[in-house]
Amino acid sequence: MAPRRIEFSADLLSRLQRRDPEAYAEVFRVGGADLLDYAATLSGSLEAGQDVVQDVLYRVWSQGEDFKPRGTLAAYLFAAVRNASIDVLRRDRQVARYQARAVHEHHDTYEHDAADERLAAIEPLLATLSEHQRTALRMRFGRGLSVAEVAQVLEISPEGAKKLLARTVAAIRARLASD
Repeated sequence: MAPRRIEFSADLLSRLQRRDPEAYAEVFRVGGADLLDYAATLSGSLEAGQDVVQDVLYRVWSQGEDFKPRGTLAAYLFAAVRNASIDVLRRDRQVARYQARAVHEHHDTYEHDAADERLAAIEPLLATLSEHQRTALRMRFGRGLSVAEVAQVLEISPEGAKKLLARTVAAIRARLASD
């Protein structure tokens, strides 16, 4: 089954720049679930994912007419969610380190709930990949972004994204063949 691709209406960007409430409703209706799922996956919880998506859309709203994303709106939103999720993880790690020092305990701040059996089966394999490789795979095969959009999310060249994906898939195939 091919991943569903997020397709926004052609005039959505100009409506977002005008702060049209219906434009934000369209973002949620068309891409909200995918953005939230991605944010929750990266940040480790649904609540943190909700906060991330809300913050990203608030920043878009705040910019108004100054909001001018490079590339597609979907790629911009996924990149912004990725970056905001990384910020949340960094903040959470700092808080966790502080708490661990304060109470001399180590608390596992990450919860993992594998909803998809196939994902759970290959989770140990995915864990051996770098975050860069996992993000590329999620964006390309899980979210249906083009190679150019994956490049935009990862802030690398399209050729770099193509090579990264090819090397990652080859590494996965090699590991699966050896098992």
